[in-house]
Amino acid sequence: YEALKKRIEDLTCLYTANFQRLQSMTESLDEDKTKWLQEIKRLAAGISATYGENFRLMGCEGEVRIAENEDFNKFGLEIWVRFRKGANLQRLSKFTQSGGERSVSTMLFLLCLQKVTQTPFRVVDEINQGMDSKNERMIFDRIVASCAVKQKKDHIAPQYFLVTPKLLPNLTYPADANISVLCVYNGTGMLSSQEWNMTNTIQKLRSILVAGRKRKSRDI
Repeated sequence: YEALKKRIEDLTCLYTANFQRLQSMTESLDEDKTKWLQEIKRLAAGISATYGENFRLMGCEGEVRIAENEDFNKFGLEIWVRFRKGANLQRLSKFTQSGGERSVSTMLFLLCLQKVTQTPFRVVDEINQGMDSKNERMIFDRIVASCAVKQKKDHIAPQYFLVTPKLLPNLTYPADANISVLCVYNGTGMLSSQEWNMTNTIQKLRSILVAGRKRKSRDI
């Protein structure tokens, strides 16, 4: 009896100690989670505000929401967009939006992330595929605008490598964006690098354009 009584007392003390330890760890975890979640919500709110502003410039609506879960590994961000007037915001997915709409939404989201991340450069590969000319021009203008911002102590203007098989005509190339266009010529029948001269080619094209305009003005 005495041995059993002693065993019960020991187990009771062990239970009390473990319970107090668990309670202390739970409180500490809740405190850390609150601080972490506040910072995540602050970052997400900033991203969502910039995302929404970019969408408003295109006549649409978009926002970024936090997908909360009891399991930290299942936390995430959700993109909600509206491309048509009168429609409700819908979560971005391959089942709801078209390929072009998903490309626009993804590119604008990446642009928003540059304010909360510091990377030396970004590579965008054929993001304009599936876009109509209006959206492609708008996305190009947004990329250029983000590169043209003045550098600050806590913000460095990003460098983009835009890889694409084509570019729209009459795009805007502001001087403060420091844009370089590299044309890759490859294929059967191409001139060798020693024979090809980009400057002469541009001058010939300009001469053709000028001659065409003069001819058109005479016809008028």
